[in-house]
Amino acid sequence: MGGPARYSHEEAARRHLEAATRWQDKITTAARDIGDSIPWDGVNWKRRKRCKKSLKTFCETYLKRTCSLGWSKDQEIFLELAQKSMSEGGKCAVGMPRGGGKSTLSRATVLYGICYGFTRYVTFVAATEKLAVRAMDFIKANLYGNELLQQDFPEICYAIKRLNNRGNLARGQLCHGRLTEVVWSSDSIRMPIITMPEEVAKSYLKQDKKSVIKVKKSDGSLEYMSAQSWVIVNVAGITGNIRGSNETHPLTLEVIRPDFVILDDIQDDQSAINPETVKYYIRLVDGTIEGLAGPDGAISGLMPCTVIAVNDVADQYLSHEVKPEWHGVRCKMILQYPEGIDDYTISCATESGRLWLEYIDLRKKSHQVYCDNRLALEFYKEHRKEMDAGFEVTWPERYDRKTEVSAIQSAMEKKI
Repeated sequence: MGGPARYSHEEAARRHLEAATRWQDKITTAARDIGDSIPWDGVNWKRRKRCKKSLKTFCETYLKRTCSLGWSKDQEIFLELAQKSMSEGGKCAVGMPRGGGKSTLSRATVLYGICYGFTRYVTFVAATEKLAVRAMDFIKANLYGNELLQQDFPEICYAIKRLNNRGNLARGQLCHGRLTEVVWSSDSIRMPIITMPEEVAKSYLKQDKKSVIKVKKSDGSLEYMSAQSWVIVNVAGITGNIRGSNETHPLTLEVIRPDFVILDDIQDDQSAINPETVKYYIRLVDGTIEGLAGPDGAISGLMPCTVIAVNDVADQYLSHEVKPEWHGVRCKMILQYPEGIDDYTISCATESGRLWLEYIDLRKKSHQVYCDNRLALEFYKEHRKEMDAGFEVTWPERYDRKTEVSAIQSAMEKKI
């Protein structure tokens, strides 16, 4: 009769170590696999579908802490044009005053495109790499920490939340045994590839026919994947490395090229007044950036900008004669002036002009004596009714509550 096998101490220790390793691998793999824990049933589809129809509603709903001052007419124009470019295609340049919320709304547009799968590959270009990374920080912070986005877009946000904001954890993350291929770095992110159970996919398709992608497997069966799977966002400074951007989708093996670009205030004061730099930036946009979509594609885009000097980059892309393909729209901080004041001059021939000229004199004196604006501010408070008459500003809520008392005063301060 045979008894239990006997092993040497060395063999027994080896077998014990192998068994422990297999057990640890099994536990580790289970911990890395998020497939069975995604909270599919928490989606508020009524809210999600309502926001898909309107970028403005998306901002008011999911980004209400950021977009809290109400909307200016300029911003409403921007949101309408950004939504159209993102969801329907085409290019648009929007000229707005500094401080008008261009950068925040540009970043919101990227989030909107990601969440609804309107884009496969966004390139976000800013004046400097530092500003571009700041835009990425905004996008990542909302994908990782925005509770409403987590609830309504679990196919994106749950996998990202499980990274604990640590890019190194992305490499081993699994969904139903397959790598999610998520990338989470300072200048580049890839949305997780999330394969969906058939019953979940069908419930999603019932609510939104474009929320799921069907992939045919080699055996002829169908696999369901979230529409946002491996949506790519890259950021760069205007003079950074923007060339040669194309990626191969790990699951479908499709080559993906940028289909949407945001050029967020790409010029600064110095570059705007340098004709050679202006020419260089225009060559970059017309050549490198326009060519990102490849020889058989056309890129859509948005260029929020501020005109700093005549014939600068912004001025040319806003011109229907110079760059008609960008469909430029110019917005103003001050929509209407009183008699005697315009974009360039203040006349002493009218009461309004005389009061604002006196304000300017008091402003200079106040800064010389007190290093602040107290004398001009008191003068404005005393004569506000007469000084405000005839003005119409685009954003009545926009002024510094600590040093100003109205959006008209704020706009004139910037003009001065």
